[in-house]
Amino acid sequence: MAESVRVALVVEPLRHRVPGGTGVATAALARELSWRPDVTLVPLLARHGRGSDPAPLGESQAGAIAYGLPRVLLYESWSRTGRPRLPRRAPAVDVLHSPMLPAPDPQVPLVVTLHDMAFVTRPGDFPVRALRLYRRMWSRLVGRADRVLCSSERTLALAVDAGLSTDVARVVPLGAEVERPGPDEVARRLSGLGLDRGRRFVLSVGTAEPRKNLSTVVGAFAALAGRDPEIELVLVGPRGWKESLGDHLAGLPESVAARVRAPGRVPDQDLAALYEAASVFCYPSFDEGFGLPVLEAMAHGTPVVTSVASAMAEVGGDAVLGVDPTSLDEVVGALESVLGSPQQADAMAVSGLARAEDYSWERSAQLTVDVYRELI
Repeated sequence: MAESVRVALVVEPLRHRVPGGTGVATAALARELSWRPDVTLVPLLARHGRGSDPAPLGESQAGAIAYGLPRVLLYESWSRTGRPRLPRRAPAVDVLHSPMLPAPDPQVPLVVTLHDMAFVTRPGDFPVRALRLYRRMWSRLVGRADRVLCSSERTLALAVDAGLSTDVARVVPLGAEVERPGPDEVARRLSGLGLDRGRRFVLSVGTAEPRKNLSTVVGAFAALAGRDPEIELVLVGPRGWKESLGDHLAGLPESVAARVRAPGRVPDQDLAALYEAASVFCYPSFDEGFGLPVLEAMAHGTPVVTSVASAMAEVGGDAVLGVDPTSLDEVVGALESVLGSPQQADAMAVSGLARAEDYSWERSAQLTVDVYRELI
């Protein structure tokens, strides 16, 4: 057996108010690495008070070593000076891995995961302070990171266009490993959310922020609802920034708005039940570095309508129905095509399941460990 690699992993994304795909990927990587006999994992966190809120993802950070600064100050300091490098109590490590753009200058090989380049492609979608942080961090990392793990080929191409050397860039796709609940469990979970197992619904999952294109999701549903009195819409995801879901729903006729459910962020078991029960998954995001919800929906056998833009087409391949995210008519037409043809829906479910088998968190972790070993 190869000698164990000692890896300091920044797990702070687990405690972000909106963990998003970065948080999900961090949790999965930490879990996979902790199971490997060839990795000694040292989790790192910002300083959190005793009365601070628990991690939104519900993941334990038992054994994590804290820096001396709270998150906001820690990220700012990293973006300006690269310090603090490691917490004072941290043991010696071979590699430091940050699964997000904010990262220190640790005096050991530095690995950074780059989930997307939206701060370059769609800067107007970000709060000003966050955008400034990402830009400063990118300027530092372009010349400092020893390896940058990109979640897709498209993200790698955009990063290279923005100055990253191809010598340090690697593609490490994300994964999806789901436990598919049975019919009784699905019905119980849906009932807890106020949904009837027998009703058809369109599902969309994502943080409420401009990039997710929720206005088109809601607009497409409004068009469908005028032709189909039974169809419902379920919008899952936390409150984000620069956008209010309520604003999108406010203009709907009362009879249509009554068929929209927006439970916010839901437990993983409830989300699995929603994926299983959905008639179609709608994800016309303007820009994604990977599009994890697309992969999750396919892994549950749910037909997917998503953007031909960015990495969603790369992840979904021929298993998804691609649309121009700026065309409401295209989104409506694609949804109607799936909803109106059980044969097409079944075929997409089968091809989506097959496509999802190409992605796993175990494979993602193996590719990551391979990169660690390149550096030691």
